[in-house]
Amino acid sequence: ALEAFRCRAAPDLTSAIASAGVGSGTGQQLSESLSRIADEEATAVLASGSGEGGSQVSTDCSAVLAQDVKEVVDLVTQLEAHRKERQQLKIQRADCLAVGFQNPNAENQEFASLIVCATAGIFAVSIHYVFFSVFAIGYYVYRRSTQSVRVQQAASEDLADIMSRLKELDQLERERIKAIEARAEAWREGRTLSE
Repeated sequence: ALEAFRCRAAPDLTSAIASAGVGSGTGQQLSESLSRIADEEATAVLASGSGEGGSQVSTDCSAVLAQDVKEVVDLVTQLEAHRKERQQLKIQRADCLAVGFQNPNAENQEFASLIVCATAGIFAVSIHYVFFSVFAIGYYVYRRSTQSVRVQQAASEDLADIMSRLKELDQLERERIKAIEARAEAWREGRTLSE
């Protein structure tokens, strides 16, 4: 029964790898399909068994099949989660790349603030109260004009984090696909993964 289940379930498992994606519900579909096959095989074992021993064998078989189904569905669900997160990260990456640098008006304001600060420096020599006033104005204009630069730098830092997470997700996805493919191949051959 285990061998028959695995042989019948292997094609479903292989197709789940390709169709697992964002919002596709492949994990749920696979769970329903494998549970149906497992129930059919457990019923076949119960029908072929005789007496109390057959019932025990059927119960043991059902438990093993349920464990196989759960493990595979967990792998496919994780694969779907990785692919969903990848899509979200790609959207965030596009948003980070869309953040621009300073516009010409902000560049002109930054230059003007430097001139104002230089003027404040003239008054600083005599420690005149005008120094503090002019310097405060220059500093305010400078901070306002470089605001878009700070936003762009923050976006660059976020982009680096997003790119590293995307690389990590690629590695995790390859591992999940490899595990699912190995299990499908083993099932296709009628054996367990550990054999």
